[in-house]
Amino acid sequence: MSGSPRLTERAAWHRASVEWFSELFGPEDHATVVLRDRGAQGGVVQRTRAVGYWCHPAGQRMLRQANDAGSDVFCSVNPMEPGSSRSVAEVRRLQLDFDAEGDQRIGTLMRDVRAGQVPMPAVVVRSSVGRWQVLWHVDPAAWTRAGAEEVNRRLAAAYEADPAVVDVTRVMRVPGFVNRKPGRGGVRVAQVARHVYDRSGVGSQWWEPRAFRSVMPPRRVSVPARVQRSPSAGAAPTRRYLYGRIVPASQSEADWAQVVDALRAGESPGVLIQELAEFREDKSNPRDYAERTVVRACRSLGLEEPRTEYGRRHPPPAMDVAR
Repeated sequence: MSGSPRLTERAAWHRASVEWFSELFGPEDHATVVLRDRGAQGGVVQRTRAVGYWCHPAGQRMLRQANDAGSDVFCSVNPMEPGSSRSVAEVRRLQLDFDAEGDQRIGTLMRDVRAGQVPMPAVVVRSSVGRWQVLWHVDPAAWTRAGAEEVNRRLAAAYEADPAVVDVTRVMRVPGFVNRKPGRGGVRVAQVARHVYDRSGVGSQWWEPRAFRSVMPPRRVSVPARVQRSPSAGAAPTRRYLYGRIVPASQSEADWAQVVDALRAGESPGVLIQELAEFREDKSNPRDYAERTVVRACRSLGLEEPRTEYGRRHPPPAMDVAR
């Protein structure tokens, strides 16, 4: 005797939810789940817990009951610090949310993906009819929060996605639950099988910033070309003028001067770190060098510094308050 079709369907959607959590996180990671009540009472419930709980039958039962009672189910796509809904443990995803004219716009994105202009997504989710969520896995060691949000912003602009979906703490809909937003038809959120759009399997890669160069427009103030040395042996590097003053002769000093000018011009510290790390591949540890240069420049200018491994190891000195 076959089981109830309704029970079989619910089991499939339960499995879809667990598989989604398992693909994005490890069991010890923490994720923030947001439940938004669409009923007369309204209200939002927000909880940050270990992903093992959200995959456990007790956690899944709580989510299903809330969804059945009229709440939408959202979750962060990056792991969070335990007990926090605003502090990301590390950046692992970029995201796009296609809402208006979603079918047409995701079609444009996928054409560029097939043309090699943009990396293949790791996750594509159908949030309702004509609406889509797209996620890329990215290498946590290569991204800062500021850099990821800058690329999210430029991806959204390039493909006319929701411009509000740029923050790395942003929550997205979870597959397996019904979309309760008015006007969405009560459609169940579904993850698209990867082989449908990614037969080569490249979407499982963890991308570095250079993979998204096509969406990075020319910089207002660029990191300089390398200082050229004179052909004569032992000759000093050529000095150049920049904004009416002399750029110091050494390459590191030139990097510093350009980073300071770029920050004053409003450039994103996260983007500068990524570009300087690529530019100074001659360094033994380009990433550390870039973080050190940009963080120190931010501190010297009194600007908010990006979250970096260098900043964590070398916090700013405590202010000496006169008694």
